[in-house]
Amino acid sequence: MKKLYLILLLFGVVKSKAQLTPQQERQIDSLRQIIKTTKSDTVRLNAMYAWDGIIYVFDADLDLKLSNEMLALARKKLTKNPGSKEKFFYQKFVADALNNIGLVYAGRGDYKTAEKCYKESYAVAKKINSERRVAHALNNLGNLKYSQGAYKQSISYYNKTLVLAQKNNSIHEISSAYNNLANSYQEMGNTLLAIKFHTKGLELAEKTKDQLSIATSYLNIGNVYGLSGNKTEALNFYNKALHIAEKIENSDIWAGALASIGNITVEQGKYAKAAVYLKKAKELLESSGNLGKLANVYCDLANLYAIKKEYTNAFELCNRALAIQQQLNDLQGKCASLSSMAYIYLETGKFAKSIELAKASLKISREIGFLPGTRSAYKVLMFAYEKQNDYKNALLTRELFAGISDSISNKDSEKEIVRQEYRYLYAKKAMADSVKHAQKHAVLSAKLKEEETQRYVLYGGIVLFFLLAAFIIQRFRVTQKQG
Repeated sequence: MKKLYLILLLFGVVKSKAQLTPQQERQIDSLRQIIKTTKSDTVRLNAMYAWDGIIYVFDADLDLKLSNEMLALARKKLTKNPGSKEKFFYQKFVADALNNIGLVYAGRGDYKTAEKCYKESYAVAKKINSERRVAHALNNLGNLKYSQGAYKQSISYYNKTLVLAQKNNSIHEISSAYNNLANSYQEMGNTLLAIKFHTKGLELAEKTKDQLSIATSYLNIGNVYGLSGNKTEALNFYNKALHIAEKIENSDIWAGALASIGNITVEQGKYAKAAVYLKKAKELLESSGNLGKLANVYCDLANLYAIKKEYTNAFELCNRALAIQQQLNDLQGKCASLSSMAYIYLETGKFAKSIELAKASLKISREIGFLPGTRSAYKVLMFAYEKQNDYKNALLTRELFAGISDSISNKDSEKEIVRQEYRYLYAKKAMADSVKHAQKHAVLSAKLKEEETQRYVLYGGIVLFFLLAAFIIQRFRVTQKQG
């Protein structure tokens, strides 16, 4: 089965621009020959599965073709009333093929088709009591709900996934569940739970030394810093993710990091530089065919054009994004596009239209529990009502906007918790390295009597260091209890 479908912030299914190696090409040639000549459908299915396992990160179209062929053949064999052993074998292929097909459609932003496939895969996996396949289906369903902004549903799926992953002691899947839960809680404005799960996920990612997982964690941590107001650290982690994405040639992480950097650069007022980042992200997503994520970047670019008062370009990109989101039933994306268009109408003096679209965005945001979308809609409504001299509604929406903003930011004290917990986490290794170096230096110094004074100073420094480390650890534990 394929690797577990990871949340890459708002960037979903993994794609790579890398090419097949000569060894992989030879393997594929051998598998093609087996598929062509064998008279055994069991052998044919295994060969197709092996072929798909080689190419799925390189060629989504071929992945879809092979998975559909496996699904059709396995289902055909199940109609022949096979024995219990053979039936189990073919049912596994049905569950795996449906999972693979769902991944392809999810990567393209076709959430309806992906959800249908995942639910069918889950039903088959449950029937044959395959916990691993059940966990994969649940996790993928959680990712879909996350992408659509239905965070309460995504959390429900992720918690079920986490229970199964912990039961089977699967470090990779536990790490994925932690990060996915953190992202969902973060989007709902629960900073403390987001930090709790991001910290756990990062610790496991470092243990596995998986570059993809580490890059994903960097993106996630960058967003935590961004939401807590520390744009400098956010950029630091986005650039780390970008570096890894370029190295492993992963277009979705690459685009995600570029878009995130671009949006912060917009906030800094560096519009020309921001446009470069966002346009590069757009090109990567247009190439990968990930429509759902492409729509998000269209919205980002539209916001940039609106700030620059290039309203024609902004409207064009908003309409492109909205058309994709309506096609895919991407609720979170629709909220963003409607709010962006409402803002543009506000800026161009069409206040009634602005209020209409902001209310439409607000309605969806409330239904799915999307706090950032709710805040954006209230902000536009607040200014639109003021422009119409409707001070009663302006005051009401201003108060609602302030309440949502407090909920999302979780106030300055929680922002400090974010900084302290991650500062502690990333300081641990540096501290350990410093202790090791100091101890080595002390041993060497002990050999020279004339350096006795320096040795005592060093020992005192080490004691002071451990006292400082103990204090930091104690503060960290207190912070956790407070959360």
